[in-house]
Amino acid sequence: MTSGPVSREALDWFRAKAYKISFDYHDVWQAEHASVFTVAKAMRLDILEGIRAQVDKALAEGQSFAEFRGELQPLLERMGWWGRQELFDPVEGVIQEVQLGSPRRLSTIYTINLRTAHAAGQWQRIQRTKATHPYLLYELGASREHRLDHLRWAGCLLPVDHPWWQTHFPPNGWACKCHVRAVSELEAERLRAQGVVSETAPDEGTEEYLNPRTGEVVRIPKGIEPGWAYNPGAAGPMQPLPLSRRQKADRRHPGLARITVRRMGEVLSDWLRSPRGVFPLAWLADSAPAVGGLKSQVVVLGATSGRADLSPDNWARVQPALHEGVLLENRKGRVTLVRPLPGGGAVVIKARTLAGALYMTSLRRLSAAAAARDADVQRLVERGAG
Repeated sequence: MTSGPVSREALDWFRAKAYKISFDYHDVWQAEHASVFTVAKAMRLDILEGIRAQVDKALAEGQSFAEFRGELQPLLERMGWWGRQELFDPVEGVIQEVQLGSPRRLSTIYTINLRTAHAAGQWQRIQRTKATHPYLLYELGASREHRLDHLRWAGCLLPVDHPWWQTHFPPNGWACKCHVRAVSELEAERLRAQGVVSETAPDEGTEEYLNPRTGEVVRIPKGIEPGWAYNPGAAGPMQPLPLSRRQKADRRHPGLARITVRRMGEVLSDWLRSPRGVFPLAWLADSAPAVGGLKSQVVVLGATSGRADLSPDNWARVQPALHEGVLLENRKGRVTLVRPLPGGGAVVIKARTLAGALYMTSLRRLSAAAAARDADVQRLVERGAG
């Protein structure tokens, strides 16, 4: 597969995405893909960043898949993200043998990001030109075999703003090559006269689908594969936060900037109201104090673990404490980190290791007076004095 550079609209759409670490493709559902960049089982942020950078280059420069794979595969092999390996599943709480990088997975990453970016960019152009081209025509792609439902949709001519396009704007599944074409009023009249179009929105009904990761039952239109019933351009991405917030995030930890500038407060608040599984809270950088036995550098918050004083407001203190704190305790699965603050205060993080993952159990921000009385902080002072 060879493609020229994508449009500016498509590239801007892709670059506005946040990062999200996920174990399974069900963890990021449907329209959320318009807002976040994720690769299932890429559980280290540096790996996710490496993949994203190569996808960005492929989109901007029009790389073929061979060029994309030729540059990305050696990088992933050096980073250890290749072949079958054991990996901790934070939702199920177990270690599984899974497929990481492979030629087939790279093909999927390349194709899906290319087609969704094209779709998002095209939707923006469609919105700009709908005064002169008020219709969209569903057309089949170059696949050797077409899905039966997609065959029935071919030739469907509907207004640009018809709600059918919110769920059926292609791609409508893995490897779907269908596309739409903007049509003027004059061409629409000609197509009607030829009798080659239908102006009734297809309605085959919906069917229930159980998301195996969340337990949620959703209804999806028949003919669309689970997770694909959305319009990439209409769905997002979310607007970035003001630059000052972004700059503050960069100073805390450059690798986590895009996660931080996402509406993390809202996301964390929602999870805390109804905790389930685990919440990817922060990133244990290479320069952070070493905690042995971990299979993932993602620090998580568990639904059944303690969450003392962890609110969306003080969530931002977690990453600096992990990055700059002093490891005070690391035995029998218990971890304590202390980050002294200017003026004599301190941040104290308690965590525990379980099945190769680091679960944060509490966070305390202490004033200078409270730090002077705190046993953990005093142990750190005594260690320094010794």
